[in-house]
Parts: sequence; C-alpha cells; structure tokens
Amino acid sequence: MLNSNFIKSILIVFLSAFAFTNGQTNDIFSPQNRLKFGNSLFYQKDYLRAIGEFKSYLNSENNDTVKFKMAFALSQMGRHIEAEDNFKGLFFTPDLSEEAKLEYFKSNFFRNDSKMFLQLINNSPFIPEKYERNINQLKQISMLTEENSIPDTNEIKNLFSEIEKIELMKFYFRKVNPEMKSPETAAWLSAIIPGLGKIYAGEIGDGITSFLFTGVLSFLAYDNFKADHKFRAWLFTGLAAWFYGGNIYGSAAAAQNYNAGVKYGFDNDLKIYLNSKNYYLPEYEFLNK
Repeated sequence: MLNSNFIKSILIVFLSAFAFTNGQTNDIFSPQNRLKFGNSLFYQKDYLRAIGEFKSYLNSENNDTVKFKMAFALSQMGRHIEAEDNFKGLFFTPDLSEEAKLEYFKSNFFRNDSKMFLQLINNSPFIPEKYERNINQLKQISMLTEENSIPDTNEIKNLFSEIEKIELMKFYFRKVNPEMKSPETAAWLSAIIPGLGKIYAGEIGDGITSFLFTGVLSFLAYDNFKADHKFRAWLFTGLAAWFYGGNIYGSAAAAQNYNAGVKYGFDNDLKIYLNSKNYYLPEYEFLNK
C-alpha cells in the first residue's frame, strides 16, 4: 500500500501543476490555504510539516491561535525548550495568556527533570490563575517522581477527587515505604550461610546454587585434606573460598538490583497511571478548530 504522506505529496504536486496551468498558483499557496493545510496536518499529528505551514502563514498574518498551535506542536515533538520560548511569547496576549502559561509549565514538566520543574514552580511569577489547580497537581506529581521530595498528603487530598486521591495515596505509600532490600544485610546473610543473601534478595535459584556449589567444594577440600591429597585439597579450598567471596559480593549486588527493580516498577506504574489520566491536564477545544 502507498504511504499516506507520499499520496499527500503527489496530490500537492498535482494541485500545484493544475493551479499553474489555470493561473491560480497564488490562490493555492495563499496564507489561508497554507493555514488550512497546516491545520489538517496538525489534526493528523504530522507536527513537523504543520509547523512549516504555520510559519509560512505567520510570515504574512498575525494569529495568536496559530502561534499557540505551533508551540504546542513543538512540545508534542519533544522540542521543549523551543516550545517554552514560543509559549512565553504569548504570556501577555488577550485571549491565550493563561493557556500559554499552563503549556509553558507543562512543557517544562515533560522534560523529565522534576527538580528543575519544582524550582521553576516555586520561583515563577507566572502561575496562571485560571489553571493554578492544574499546576499544583503537576507539582505534587513531580514530588512523587523526584527522588528527594515527598508530596504533601493534605495537598493530594485537596487537589484530587476521591478516586484519584486513593490511587495517588497508594503511590505515596509505595514511595515512602518502598520494599527495599539491604545490600549489607544480604552480604552478612551470605557470609553466615552461603546463598542465603541471594534468597533474601529474591534470587532463590541462584541462592540455592551458591549454597550447593560452596558446600560441595568445601566438602571436597575437607575430604582431600583427610585423604592427604594436598594439591587437590588446596585447589578445592581455593575454589570454595572464591565461590564464598563471590557469593557475598553477588548477594549485595542482587539486593541492589532488586532495589533498582522496585524503583523502576514504581516509576513505570506511575507513568502508566498518569498517562491514562492525561496528567490531569485540560484539553483545549480551540485546537480542534
């Protein structure tokens, strides 16, 4: 099947040729037609080409809604710094000032630097009054994702609905009471009984294997010493010591891996949940016009 973008390109070439033969080239590429085509691309989430059409339109016309759409498209593409610069240019417009400020903070939020976002929120004089609740919701969400911050439970209760509050409090308790394993405890357990630290860290199979290997090698060393086979006895002693020491180190590493898995699981579950709620952000009807 032909790619839809290829079909569009062929159509544009065809229309251009048709317009040229009929003396209508200027009409096809008029600012209003560029805007219509840009809007069509925007609705299809073909943001890169939509931006090109919007720029062409803005070269001859001044339209705050189009500027907003262009900034929004940049944000959706992950070009957050450019998006923020464009949103700042709309801070003092008569109709889209509050929306531009919200999208400015939203774009900064999606840079995935919670510490920077929290500093911005705490120091900025441009918090949009109309969307102050949304901004404060993003702030509490950022405190869930920021390693060294804890959300304010009273704020969670005040800012979110009953069902949302229940879900977010579950994440809150997972953050403040994570099911972590102590690498030091894992190491000491394996020092006492080889493999026990790995079992503690959730690696049950590796723990049993470590116990058996260290036990068998220790027995072979003992048996060869008893039989006065010095070379084999010292060989098995060295191997047993090597497995024993490696097991202690491996148990501490297993606990660290377990903790990394807990953090990854928390971050991933939170991201999936927030995506399903669109991060509690509003949708703008004027973007669909």
